[in-house]
Amino acid sequence: MKNRYIDLHTHTTRSDGRCTPGQLVEMAVKNNISVLAITDHNVLSPDVRSLENRHPGEIKLLTGSEISCRHTFTNGETKEIHVVVLMYDKNAPNLAEIVSKNREHNREGYITAILEKLKGCGINIGTYEELCAAAGKSEHVGRMHVAEKMRDMGFVSSITEAFDTFIGDFGLKKAYVQSGIEYVSMREAVKAALLDGAVPVLAHLYYYQLSEAGQEELLKSFKEYAGEFGAIETEYGRYTEEQRILLREYADRYGLARSGASDFHGFDEKETLSNHFPYELYECILERKRRLDAARRTTNG
Repeated sequence: MKNRYIDLHTHTTRSDGRCTPGQLVEMAVKNNISVLAITDHNVLSPDVRSLENRHPGEIKLLTGSEISCRHTFTNGETKEIHVVVLMYDKNAPNLAEIVSKNREHNREGYITAILEKLKGCGINIGTYEELCAAAGKSEHVGRMHVAEKMRDMGFVSSITEAFDTFIGDFGLKKAYVQSGIEYVSMREAVKAALLDGAVPVLAHLYYYQLSEAGQEELLKSFKEYAGEFGAIETEYGRYTEEQRILLREYADRYGLARSGASDFHGFDEKETLSNHFPYELYECILERKRRLDAARRTTNG
């Protein structure tokens, strides 16, 4: 019997990924992934059953989304935090309301402001309209497309450099623009997930550039909101083994299930779906899902 692998955090053209959902599923099957979650930013899953039926018996697809939310720390600082929600109910009315709120903003104005700030750094990659044309099928033109254009035009050597030096909310921030989007709070996002039967997963902890004390505070808050049903990405594709070990320790300390995530977008040729996160991580998430469903039956019974 061949080994079974999982990937519970990926993106497609339904937000800011390069592959269509169908192409992503085909890639996953070729890479021996038997459980995949399509978790596009602030949008609920495509028809996962229809996609599964194209590969009968080869792959299981989970409903998912990556929810942008805000969290205010005790020092008064507010940061954008991402919560991946997995295996929600078919209709998911509470999450549908959350993603609708999150998508009600002027994205053209935000991206145009970044392009103007880049021009001030001597980097002219064109207009918002030209960026949309280059993005092709992507439904959500964002910073990843800006970074790709910067790389393709030779202004940076990689997408990582574009974020670290210019447009990320970390690093040098030479052309960083505050989005101005009033995302829902992390508490609201997690509550909506639980109401709709979804396992909330705290995504990529080190992305937020927090001090150790800040990480602890965020984890305590997330645990408070998620209770016994939450998880955290410990086996994250872009992290070193040393970082993964620390994340596993955090998971155990706060009673969070471990999750495996590539955060695949498809913009970099080094990005693949061959991380081969162990199937046991899916079983950990599934155990939280069963626990949540049992609690909901008790509450509603």
